[in-house]
Amino acid sequence: MTHIRLDSIRHDDLEFLRRLRNQERDWFFDRTEITTEAQQVWHANLAKNPDTHWYMVRADDAPAGCFSIKVSGDGRAELRCILLSPEFRGQGVMTRAIQRAMEELGHHLRYFAEILPNNEASLSLFSRLGFTTRFVTVERTAQ
Repeated sequence: MTHIRLDSIRHDDLEFLRRLRNQERDWFFDRTEITTEAQQVWHANLAKNPDTHWYMVRADDAPAGCFSIKVSGDGRAELRCILLSPEFRGQGVMTRAIQRAMEELGHHLRYFAEILPNNEASLSLFSRLGFTTRFVTVERTAQ
């Protein structure tokens, strides 16, 4: 079984994450392509928001992906920015990583995530984690 480790995001992880985010940007609400400069600014700003916990996921010590959990004062915790490299998919890597992070942050929080309706992989991931669909958002784009 693959060994999973949660770690902080280091400077040497940035290019891996930037490439992965750009490859997977169709699954994000913001589909902007990330530049190297923008990625470095993002990394420099991580510590400025102590309510958001960022996790670098390492599988057998190799960079595999990342995610964040934003904890609000009302006991809610939003899972965001989930990225997993294709070679680690289907192995339970992200499921185990998120389970571990939720255990560390505590079961007293009410965890949730916003997912695009056609993102079957994320819907399946959250189903495995015991989440249920409670809300559906509809949107009309500007014409």
